[in-house]
Amino acid sequence: YERENRTFQLGTTTGDYVFNHTTSHGCDSVWTLHLTVNQTYAQSQMLRLCENELPYTWNDTVFDVGTISGTFTFHRTTHPGCDSTITLTLFVYGQPSVNIIGTHEMTLGGTEMLVAQANNCSFVWNTGEESSVIYVTPDTAGTYTYSVTATHSISGCSNTAYHTINVEDTTGIQQYSNPNYKVSVY
Repeated sequence: YERENRTFQLGTTTGDYVFNHTTSHGCDSVWTLHLTVNQTYAQSQMLRLCENELPYTWNDTVFDVGTISGTFTFHRTTHPGCDSTITLTLFVYGQPSVNIIGTHEMTLGGTEMLVAQANNCSFVWNTGEESSVIYVTPDTAGTYTYSVTATHSISGCSNTAYHTINVEDTTGIQQYSNPNYKVSVY
């Protein structure tokens, strides 16, 4: 910045600057400049998101579904009108792919093994168990849905898988009534 043949170099700080000046009539004069140097900003920030958190609003920018990891530079103006640059390094992590292996049909009284598969993940089943393998023994006939949530150990992103098992009761004698037939059980 230059004022009255005086150049203020980069790094000049806020303060009062006194200048002696000779007028065109040969008179001495003194003037004081009250200089305010407003700071410019060059900031770097990092943001980690899971893809299921998109769309995501960061400051005044919306990152839509489908946004991928990258470096984004934003030029802004501070309140006093100075330039600022914000560099955002954005990491968008995918959700882990989780799968449950196990039977879809079983008989009442039986026990079946369910296995959750996902790489580098911890597991929590809707039964409260926290391992990749659980054993289920339903106590009544019907349809049961088991779920497991896998959380990736590095990104922290999670995903849930569901598995349905139909349990049939094959014990006991069911009543059969048809007027055309007579069934006797001994």
